[in-house]
Amino acid sequence: MTAADVAEMDADDLVLALLEIPQPDDPYPIYHRLREIAPNHPSILGMRFLSRYDDVWELLRSPSFHMAVAETMAKSDERYPTSAWLQAVESMLIFANPPRHTRIRGVLSRAFTPRRVEALRPRVQALVDGHLDRCAEQGTFDLIAELAGVLPCQVICALLGVPMEDVGQIERWTADIAATVTPVLGDDVLAAADRTIVEFHSYLRKLVAERRSHPEDDLLTAMVHAEDQEGRLDDDELVSFAVTLLGAGTETTTNLIGVGTLALCQTPDQLRKLREDPDLISGAIEELLRFEPPVQMGFVRVATEDTAIGGEEIVENELVIGLIGAANHDPAAFPDPAELRIDRPFDRRPHLAFGQGVHYCMGAALGRLEGAIALRTLLVDRFPDLRVVDEELTWRNAFTLRGLERLMVSVA
Repeated sequence: MTAADVAEMDADDLVLALLEIPQPDDPYPIYHRLREIAPNHPSILGMRFLSRYDDVWELLRSPSFHMAVAETMAKSDERYPTSAWLQAVESMLIFANPPRHTRIRGVLSRAFTPRRVEALRPRVQALVDGHLDRCAEQGTFDLIAELAGVLPCQVICALLGVPMEDVGQIERWTADIAATVTPVLGDDVLAAADRTIVEFHSYLRKLVAERRSHPEDDLLTAMVHAEDQEGRLDDDELVSFAVTLLGAGTETTTNLIGVGTLALCQTPDQLRKLREDPDLISGAIEELLRFEPPVQMGFVRVATEDTAIGGEEIVENELVIGLIGAANHDPAAFPDPAELRIDRPFDRRPHLAFGQGVHYCMGAALGRLEGAIALRTLLVDRFPDLRVVDEELTWRNAFTLRGLERLMVSVA
């Protein structure tokens, strides 16, 4: 799709282009054009698409909107009554609304603490070093297969207390779950997810039972014993959160490491700046999250009352989507948004890669930790001459997630 093609599209064509298969390799010109001609667009799909930073910020924080999973992802699908996966999706914390969301998140926050995440730093570093030792022997390797695609699941398993010998099975289950993030959920993909979620839940219930009788120093034990005024979580809630953490946390961090490496290699002046001052890594992670957000579209919200965003009236029960990728490239919020600047300040306006409001990502600190350790070790400490050797990049066909199928790199 050329710039001329994008310039001739109307708002509905632009929205459809974002969702069609194959996905556009570069969605940002589409976002820019949509923000230019229809930033608050009630599309022919029956959903309103927001592309300005201020509007997406307001949507994510407004109490007038709830998650719309029941209307869009689960019960609206005729396969819902017999699908274990669609029924499991509906119960996940990321799609829950207050007061249930408030209660569960309150309990989890007592277990999933910044201190627990920070305590993982040596483990993450050891895992990264082990993977890169093998990569060094190969010389040329697929970064996704050898590091970005395997590290996040290993880290979350270590956090939860999943035995390392079971990580391979967990990776296969999370892959089946990730395959459901597609504009059209085929029967074969759904059938695989249905089988997987039954097996996954059964495995995790056994692990929860073990932690109740034999506590360990891990997140799963902490969740089992965490309490608030409402009491402990039941087994279904514990298992559902563990699946969510493994599924969502694996995919997003994989994309951060993979696409982040590509972006830095394609911007030599910024990579050189990072290598000259490795302490810039924290800022670099924030800028990479803005520049190439792993999650491009927020989950669909539904208006719980007549309201307005950006001066546009929104009626009760209307469905609204915030385009995270578009908001993070809004020049009104981030000057020269198409430029990667690892020292870009975020004190005035934060990027929206982890969302905002009550559904702000609980795993944000963990994703930042993994991304910083992986990218610094890879590009600064171990392979200062690393370069991308892929002649043609293959992007994932997932309208919500922005990631690479593979990224061939060379250390020489």
